[in-house]
Amino acid sequence: MTDHQRIQVLGLPFDTTSPEDISKAIQEAAATKSRMWISTANLDWVVMARKDPDFMRTLDASQLVTCDGAPVMILSKMAGKALPHRVTGVEIFRRLRQGEAGPLRVGFFGAENDEAVRAAEALNADESTPLIGAGGHNPGHGTVETLSADEHINAINAMDADILVLALGAKKAQAWIEHNLDRLNPPVIAHFGAVVRHTSGDTKEAPRALSSSGFEWVWRAYKEPELRARYASNFAALPGLMLAALRERMA
Repeated sequence: MTDHQRIQVLGLPFDTTSPEDISKAIQEAAATKSRMWISTANLDWVVMARKDPDFMRTLDASQLVTCDGAPVMILSKMAGKALPHRVTGVEIFRRLRQGEAGPLRVGFFGAENDEAVRAAEALNADESTPLIGAGGHNPGHGTVETLSADEHINAINAMDADILVLALGAKKAQAWIEHNLDRLNPPVIAHFGAVVRHTSGDTKEAPRALSSSGFEWVWRAYKEPELRARYASNFAALPGLMLAALRERMA
């Protein structure tokens, strides 16, 4: 991967890699079959990681951790460790879809009903992208252990994908990746939860004006009411995180 710096903010590791260099790194990892576990840490991830050592461990184990969220950018500045880039999973995938990393086989795992399958079909129907839908598999609901059954791992590996995109919920997805990392053939693995539903057409990305300004969460809260309680809980935790960031700066 292109030279980059890893910075600790509120105990979480963040990499300073630019969006363009992330695309290059994905292309290289796919070409060389080198492991690249991407984690996109937003405010929700910060709250969870500071309470859950197991979740924090998955971030430390990732080859790339991006700052996914305007609140995290603000917290990094308050901590005196301003992160240079805000890179969401949606943006990473958008760039891949535009061809920044060349042709890649993309497999989808999780989501609801047949969304993963339809996401792969949508890529193959899109003549404007070099991405190839390698297949989709929904293991249903269950524990990390039940979702790690041989039938599910074999279905993924049969896709012969360069990148595996998961939608299992952040905490479960990270635990599942850690649990199965040595069994998975796709070199690039990431939980880009919203990407599967966007690609399948079940949801739409936030307007560019909102996403570029860091307010895409407003769009998601409007379009996906089930997320509102999570957002409210995270913003309730924000004042405490801001104080912690200031203490980190003073230290």
